[in-house]
Amino acid sequence: MNLIKEIFFTFVINVFITIFSFLINKYFIFYMGIDKFGLMKFFTQLVMYLNLLESGLVFASTYALYKPLSEKDNKKISIIINTINEIYSKIFLFVLLIGLAFNFLIPFLLKDDFKYIYLYWSLYVFNAALFYRFAKYRVLFLADQKFLLIKVIQGSSKLFCQLIQIIVIIKLQSFLIFILLLILDSMIQYIFYKWHYQKYYKNIFKTSLKENSIRKNMQNL
Repeated sequence: MNLIKEIFFTFVINVFITIFSFLINKYFIFYMGIDKFGLMKFFTQLVMYLNLLESGLVFASTYALYKPLSEKDNKKISIIINTINEIYSKIFLFVLLIGLAFNFLIPFLLKDDFKYIYLYWSLYVFNAALFYRFAKYRVLFLADQKFLLIKVIQGSSKLFCQLIQIIVIIKLQSFLIFILLLILDSMIQYIFYKWHYQKYYKNIFKTSLKENSIRKNMQNL
């Protein structure tokens, strides 16, 4: 029954996200112009390249958590969580610095001169980096097979912010507020992930011990 509920909820959420994404693209072009739409897609593509830095870490850390979670080995779980938290903290800083450094390349990558383009891109970078502040929670919940929880938090937050984005595009035509709503989406997810973690995973503690296999598996992947 839980599996059917999970599949149904995921399907419904994905359908609405797809519809809202289509409406966002449609209204963005109509109210804000094809130039800014192209800029938004360009920034989205660049952020995808920055996110490649994480490749391998999710799979390596999720795999490492399966056994200790099934055995309720809190010490091992704590070591793994602290290890990936340290790695994600470094990726957060790296994405932030590399992303902001891209400001110097933007004039060479774009022909059109957009007002506040450096502010727009800096906010996109901050949002991309922000993901790594709560990524350890998603990894833990994935390994603990809390798929519905992830979909509820991620899907509900995205739908809420997408709906506001549509209103902002139609009523205000503000690219700045549009980007700030992307950050709001990340912040909402961060708050709910952290709340669930603190409430249901109180046995996980801070430790200086590290799980070296994660780094090795991450590099291999």
